[in-house]
Amino acid sequence: MTKLKRDVEAVISEVSTKQLFGKIRQFNHTGASYEEWINWELYLALVAEKFEVEVRPRYNNQELKTFADLRVNQGKDSVLIETKVAHSHTQDKYIWEVRKDSEALAREMQSGNDVILALFLSSNFADIPCDECWREWLAKSGVISKEIKPSVHLKRQGGGSDVLFFVRISL
Repeated sequence: MTKLKRDVEAVISEVSTKQLFGKIRQFNHTGASYEEWINWELYLALVAEKFEVEVRPRYNNQELKTFADLRVNQGKDSVLIETKVAHSHTQDKYIWEVRKDSEALAREMQSGNDVILALFLSSNFADIPCDECWREWLAKSGVISKEIKPSVHLKRQGGGSDVLFFVRISL
């Protein structure tokens, strides 16, 4: 893992813990996706840390997708970022999107690019890493095994949890 990728993952983890997950909890009951909002919050956090950030950059290989969510540039190094959101109302709806992003990022890696797939999961009821339904969802997504540990795991008082996984893309 490059230093840039490590630094970007650290910023994403910090902003998720301090800002995003508190607001996500309020959004869950709507049943709507808030992925675009997360992308803008990550953009602001990365720019505040003096990174050069592109919004909706083009993929080099556009067979599966044309645009990613973000690209962070620093000198000659760059990291392409995709974010995905799943919560109690959306679970199965986004499995295909997670797989598609994973495949598109794998193709970018073949071209020598560094990539991040940040998967934000939120439940008002279950402790995601321990809940069997969520563990099955993770397995069905094809990108995370049941044994992987999240980068951020916040348990809520009274039940529920928020989780951030950095999916390790393999070629």
